[in-house]
This record gives sequence, C-alpha cells and structure tokens, in this order.
Amino acid sequence: MAAGQNRITTHTASAAVNGWIFDRTGVGTYGTDYDQRAYIAWTALGANLPQDAIYQNTIAKAADGDDNRIRYTLHLPALPTVEAFWSVTAYGADSFPVENDAKIYSLGHQIPPGQQPP
Repeated sequence: MAAGQNRITTHTASAAVNGWIFDRTGVGTYGTDYDQRAYIAWTALGANLPQDAIYQNTIAKAADGDDNRIRYTLHLPALPTVEAFWSVTAYGADSFPVENDAKIYSLGHQIPPGQQPP
C-alpha cells in the first residue's frame, strides 16, 4: 500500500513554463494512463476537463516562524479575456487558502448576482 501511495503522490505529467507548473493537462482524458487517473483523484478530485480549465501552480517560499512577511507580485499585462470564470488563489502547504489580514482568498472574474457572463 505504501508503495502504491508513493507512486501516486510522486507521479507527474507536468511541464514548467516561466516557473509555472502545468500539471493537470490530462484531467478527465486518461485512456489507460492509470497513474494519471490516480494522481488526479488524489490531488484534484472533481477537476474540470482540459478543454474547460487550465490549472497552473507555482511553489514559493512562505514567511518564516517570526512572522516575517514575504510579498509576491503577479504581473498580468492585461486581465484575461475569457467568457467564463477565472481565479488566482494562494494555497499553503496544507492545501488551504493562505490566511491574511484582508481576508481576501481569491482574485478573479466575479459575476455580480443576477447577471450572466458575456
């Protein structure tokens, strides 16, 4: 069992571009790639199909135990133009959103109540 869990958690089908990891490009289209199927079930159960979503991630250094804050800046030349939802969320090593004083946990396309996407 331990060997199987290790095989799943260390599986990767990722490609890195400018420090961003695209590791879920085969979501929902597994064929006979049972390692990929198990990896997605372990890390992203319920993830969208590749034609519907792109999942990118990067790993950055966190603040140390002395509460020394580290600031990161994400530069977008323009906001993504999409006909659907998009978001950027910072997760900690525990896979939960990073706590912050502003209580902002996600940035992205927000559709006001009662409106439909374009």
